[in-house]
Amino acid sequence: ASTEEAEENCAIMVADQVADYLENGNILNAVNFPNIAMPRESGYRLAIANANVPNMLGRISTTLAEDDLNIQNMVNRSRGDLAFTTGRCRKCQYRRRLSTS
Repeated sequence: ASTEEAEENCAIMVADQVADYLENGNILNAVNFPNIAMPRESGYRLAIANANVPNMLGRISTTLAEDDLNIQNMVNRSRGDLAFTTGRCRKCQYRRRLSTS
């Protein structure tokens, strides 16, 4: 940003993007993560940063299903070795931590 106005516009844009991530789980213009957006709907939003490896979505889905959580909507995007998954569930009573391995 080469002018005060441009710096202010950049700061506003960054603040808006951080707020969108915190409120909705959407990512835009991140350095390490892909752009991902899902419309805001009722229920609980899941936001999961994960390794981009085979069967990761299956492991996430199975783990949630074991606690009787049904994913009603899901979006997954990847960039290199990283992926980001966002989804929606009606209830949120998850009792276990997802494995980091």
